[in-house]
Amino acid sequence: MTSTDKAYLELHKLIEPQDAEGQLTLGVCTLFGYTGIKRNRRNGFHWIIRSASQKNPTAFFFLWNCHFRGHGTNVDIHEAIRCSRYAIKNHAVWAKGLTTKIFLANNFV
Repeated sequence: MTSTDKAYLELHKLIEPQDAEGQLTLGVCTLFGYTGIKRNRRNGFHWIIRSASQKNPTAFFFLWNCHFRGHGTNVDIHEAIRCSRYAIKNHAVWAKGLTTKIFLANNFV
């Protein structure tokens, strides 16, 4: 077992079934390869979906990023916009400015 596998298993053990923030943390770390965890976009997307299913607005922001850039899923601009709206509407206030900047930078607005 490699150190990246150990890091993933240690973080996985700490997460409770209803822990939306923990699931989001594991998803983001796996999606981008943070904290010594081996990068796996599909598995990271899975954990972010689990967090979003518990109505975590921050998870919807990361879902927006996944759908917009195709991390762990196909690129889907309409789904990205839906996720972004949910995050903004549910007070992930920082998401509004960041979403606008990224859309402007990519000429989608």
